[in-house]
Amino acid sequence: MVNTHVHVVIPAMPLSKQDNQQQRSPASSVKAVAAAGGNDHASNNDSAENNPIDPAIHGATYTIVQARHVKLHDNNNTIDDDPIGDLSMASAVPEVQLPGEVVRTILSYLDGPSLVACSGVSTTWRIQTHERQLWKQACLTKWPSLQHQLLPQLPGAPDYDIIRLYGGSWKSCYMQGNKKCQTAECMVHVPQFEAPGNHGPDRIVSDTFAIDEHSFCLWIFPRGNPNEVEYYDRSLSVYLVVTDLDKRPLDWLTCAVFTLSVVHPTDPSKTITWHSSLHDNKFNHALYNWGVHSLGDLSSFKPNGFVFPDGSLRVSTRVRLMSISVRVHVEAGFMAHEGLGLGPHVCTIDLPFCSTLADLLAALASRFPATDVSQCRLWSFSHSALTGQAKRPRKCLSALTTSTPLFGNLLCDGTDIDAYSCCDLFLDPASLDSFVFVKVLDLHTGVLRYVGRLCLSAFPTAQAIVAYLAVAFPHVAHWMSVREECAPQLASMLSPVDRLLPSDVVIFAECTPTRAGASPTSDTNTDRWMMRVRRCLDQYLDRHYKHAKALIANRLHHITLHDIECIGDLLDLPRFRIHSVFAKCHENARRTLQYIMEGRHLGFICDSCGETDFVGARYNCTVCSDYDLCHPCFERSHQVRHRYANVDGKWRRVPNFDDHNPATHPMHCIYPVFS
Repeated sequence: MVNTHVHVVIPAMPLSKQDNQQQRSPASSVKAVAAAGGNDHASNNDSAENNPIDPAIHGATYTIVQARHVKLHDNNNTIDDDPIGDLSMASAVPEVQLPGEVVRTILSYLDGPSLVACSGVSTTWRIQTHERQLWKQACLTKWPSLQHQLLPQLPGAPDYDIIRLYGGSWKSCYMQGNKKCQTAECMVHVPQFEAPGNHGPDRIVSDTFAIDEHSFCLWIFPRGNPNEVEYYDRSLSVYLVVTDLDKRPLDWLTCAVFTLSVVHPTDPSKTITWHSSLHDNKFNHALYNWGVHSLGDLSSFKPNGFVFPDGSLRVSTRVRLMSISVRVHVEAGFMAHEGLGLGPHVCTIDLPFCSTLADLLAALASRFPATDVSQCRLWSFSHSALTGQAKRPRKCLSALTTSTPLFGNLLCDGTDIDAYSCCDLFLDPASLDSFVFVKVLDLHTGVLRYVGRLCLSAFPTAQAIVAYLAVAFPHVAHWMSVREECAPQLASMLSPVDRLLPSDVVIFAECTPTRAGASPTSDTNTDRWMMRVRRCLDQYLDRHYKHAKALIANRLHHITLHDIECIGDLLDLPRFRIHSVFAKCHENARRTLQYIMEGRHLGFICDSCGETDFVGARYNCTVCSDYDLCHPCFERSHQVRHRYANVDGKWRRVPNFDDHNPATHPMHCIYPVFS
């Protein structure tokens, strides 16, 4: 508990006799109240003495009736630590309220248990306790190792643990007691350290430290590894070692990245640090230690001030277990899904980061025993960073390289797997070479249903698929189709499918003539059909918009990055772009969602004015997919030019490029989501 008392006194409103009797407890500070409110749940006893939230907190109106219904947090909630509809507090009308700025100042002096208690004081205080910095400070105070989340091996993934394990919420981390922690630290003193020729022990073995069921220790050779002639008696050798080998199964596997450091006693900037590689993180029965033969020359430590006043040298390590989260999609999940996209994953499998395709297939076989996984194909989901294509299973993971690690080989960083080690895979029992997904839209009910997946080589055109649908829907005389694109494309002008590409999602709907004798494919009838399809698809987009608006409207709900990622998945917003906005908004999740809801093209840059994340329509070249203009620049452009040309299928900078004109390079208008 922070040793700080903060007193804020507000004259109390007149109380009834009963309330006056109930509130005879002596005046207390925020610290004193917080000490009583450290329990996870409010007491079931209705008396004021036994209630964990003291109603006599200065600076907020709070009644005994409210105190009976306060719920500080839910242990069963892994991401959202606040009930969305907490009407017991939302409906209470406060008699006196402190300004939010004053409340924030008060809360900044408190530790974690005090913040938990203060979240139950009043609606105003509960909202103020959503402030990210408050919980970050509480977490770093309790778990200092969280200061080292930026992995040198993954520089593009700040706050790796908080985002990967707790949905980007420091509050969730604190409320869950950092129980998902995947890191450990160890410091070892090398006593009586001297220059070459010292007669101390040949090897120092540190105490064992553990992360979950994985235990480690350090082996330190103060005079160098005697098995490495080049370094013996010249260098300090340090290794991270997996222990308890006799208690592990024969096929055990541990993956970890780690740092080894020689600590400087007075100047941290001079500390010598070595980082392991993402590709050399595999520990098993054959290779149970990794390290470095030379963490520094023995002759350099004392002259450079590395020896502590007691004559010791201090070596430290920071270890982090690494895993890949595989979100698995199956055909049954597609069939059960209604609406846009292919639906959510059916399960998540966590694998050691160094796992191979063979390891993944074994895990899938265990998870889906009724499926012969050896006869299936695996497809990784991805979407283009340039064009913003919808996320689809586009790449088949070759069965010829089962012994190769997934990361960096079959799963490419930034395309198949994101910066926070998550990927989506489709398990295909049919083992098709390439395919298209087929959906049917009922224009009368507005329901969009997945009906199947067809081999592209057998059904290369929409017309060929119509022949297939005639068997399943014999009562439908005429069909028309559109391609289901990402949400921004769907919010724009639809166009009939001209040619099919692998992993396309094609939407078919019945097309009836507007009048007897008219052609179903006439321009008038086609326009009418497109409008009806547009209205049906808009209804699904509107549901996602309403969900986002409801989150913003509920001030009691603690919005997390995970909430925004889920909305982004529904709207085909790539997670790396959401993370970029999250950083731009100073890691404020509520502000991040508000920013996205302003109707912005996330990650797109106007090639004329250079504005990023611009609002309004985006005009994209149908030939040069990486060329975009914002609406004002498009309106001012009479002769459109850009920096790059597509030369033999590759983008190259071409000086004085003037072949871009409306006749040969038409621009397609795309509206943002939430527009």
